[in-house]
Amino acid sequence: MSQTQQGTPMLELLKLPLSVLPALPRIVRDLPAYLNFLSGTVNGTGYDDRKYLLEKVLVLISQAEEDSTFSHILEMLFIRILYRDLPHPAIGYLGIPKGVPLPVPTEVLNNPIPYTFRAADGSNNNVHMPTLGMAGLPYVRNVTTSNTFLHHGTYPSAETVFDELLKRDGFVEHPGGLSSFFFSFANIVIHDLWNTNHSDWMKNDASSYIDLSPLYGSTEADVNSVRRHDGTGRLWEDVFADRRLLFMTPSTCALLVLFCRNHNYVATRIYTENENGTYADPATLDEEKRAVQDAELFHRARLVNSIFFAQIVLGDYVGSIIGLTRDGLSWRLDLPKSIRDLSHAWTGRGEGNVISVEFNLMYRWHPAISMEDTTWMEHFFNGLFHGKPSQELTIEDYKQAVRELTLATPRDVRERTFHHLKRGPDGRFADEDLAQLLFDATESPAAAFKARGTPEALRIIEVMGITQARKWRVCTLNEFRAYFGLRKYNDFDEWNPDPKIHTTAKRLYGHIDNLELYVGLQAEEAKPAMPGAGLCPGYTISRAILADAVALTRGDRFLTVDFTPANLTSWGYQDCQYEKDDGSMGGIIGRMLGRTLPGYYPADSAYKHFPFMVPKTMKGYMRKQPNGNVDKYSWERPKGPLHEMKKAAMSLSAVKAKASAQVKMNGNENGTSGQYGKLGL
Repeated sequence: MSQTQQGTPMLELLKLPLSVLPALPRIVRDLPAYLNFLSGTVNGTGYDDRKYLLEKVLVLISQAEEDSTFSHILEMLFIRILYRDLPHPAIGYLGIPKGVPLPVPTEVLNNPIPYTFRAADGSNNNVHMPTLGMAGLPYVRNVTTSNTFLHHGTYPSAETVFDELLKRDGFVEHPGGLSSFFFSFANIVIHDLWNTNHSDWMKNDASSYIDLSPLYGSTEADVNSVRRHDGTGRLWEDVFADRRLLFMTPSTCALLVLFCRNHNYVATRIYTENENGTYADPATLDEEKRAVQDAELFHRARLVNSIFFAQIVLGDYVGSIIGLTRDGLSWRLDLPKSIRDLSHAWTGRGEGNVISVEFNLMYRWHPAISMEDTTWMEHFFNGLFHGKPSQELTIEDYKQAVRELTLATPRDVRERTFHHLKRGPDGRFADEDLAQLLFDATESPAAAFKARGTPEALRIIEVMGITQARKWRVCTLNEFRAYFGLRKYNDFDEWNPDPKIHTTAKRLYGHIDNLELYVGLQAEEAKPAMPGAGLCPGYTISRAILADAVALTRGDRFLTVDFTPANLTSWGYQDCQYEKDDGSMGGIIGRMLGRTLPGYYPADSAYKHFPFMVPKTMKGYMRKQPNGNVDKYSWERPKGPLHEMKKAAMSLSAVKAKASAQVKMNGNENGTSGQYGKLGL
């Protein structure tokens, strides 16, 4: 994240014509897409996203000369457009808490957390509006609807919609080579931002910021449950606060455990670096001073860890979403950077953010679940619902199962486990077990986004999603597209050209303007893998997701104006910076994998540098790149230190056996002048 002020002085503008020259052939080739955008914007009909304007602009910026005036201005304009897709601050809440204007809770006013540290519930991110984006408040609605079809009881049942449009009819491998590991990380991001209140579906019990709340929690009680409070600022070993994640795929839990380890690594480094000379051995401090030191170390470590998490989102995650990692490009959109436009006006940063119901629905990526995770889920759900078939499950069955599961989960985070893993005497899970889960996830291809792509085991989850969307009174798909300046669909075959899909949808909904948002997003024709497109979801999702990414990062004070060495310490600030030449193609997650599972991620391993891509697929893409460096990487599954220890032990046994045989041959079986004596064994 750049902290330098980005302007467009006249001297730079004078350089613009020269910096454009190398890009002219591509601009001319893509001219129809640009003209379509201008035409659709001027006449108000919206532009045709099947012309791939978004992808063409991303490719143009990514392949332009680095730090050129042309690439800088184009990136600046691109980010400005995306940031202004959504209102800042959002105003269309699903409900207003008692009191107008929005009251500032006493606990927020009396918040003991200093301005530069994150609050557990996300409050005080915008100090002028302290409750903006705070956990426990209603969702916002970005897009209003004037459609009456869905609100007169004339819509098809949620069960029918799932069975006919969403239920998986066969596994199709992801066209962009994304791995199950990518969606394990996505799981953490999604649960970081959305936690719909079970009693009141209008409220979000998570904050609207990338604050790593699955690890730390969203309340002070959650945060205290994972902290040691021993003067070191560390967390308990291999814990996380959000129990929802215990019921996700094993690789999701394993990855979240690594973020716990990363926090402890960071806290220890900040303590040992002791940049200001203010930290002391906790054993030498009285209780009050120890508590003060622990609080500062914890909050600084949390800042570093959560910003590191956000850097993974921007570098590895978004880099995979727009295909940069796959195509061997280390350039990334610098979404949080400081920007002035041509009129010298600022583009906002650190203004706060509030999650919307539309994006809640957009991030339900169940069609992408891998075959291996589908099998795990089927077994898990079979036990959860006591063998009751998915076709017979009701929402009440789900709520009852969740209640039982919650009661069965230990309150003490140190006693929780997942996937039959065992904690050692030190409270940690075995490195070997965690590593194997993550290796499996890296090797496992994700599924393609498509209509009829959601595993049947998730039927009740999808039925609840459709039901929630209807209770929220969300907009239709066409209304959502119009909001983002996209051309509305005129008929179902434009939305999805597959006759089996669009004829079914037409029978269920009658007119394309009646197609509800959630179903429309899930069953829309998927975008093909191409330069600028790596996630390959439906066309509408691929446009809206970047607007959300910009809002999340630019709106967060801690990822923008307060991302400084003063707050993170000099070491922590440097630890969150990318290294373009480290072989990760603009990523950063490999740094955490290597230090939290030492010995399992060799420096040259593709599993370390590109865990979001299936190794064999990434290797194939790299071979096609002009400057592909396939031979610089190890593409085999890492063996880990246990393998090396076993290998060494076997070698030692072989040496001893050979030496013993030699001794016997020399008639000196018990002497010290034979092979044993010479080898010192």
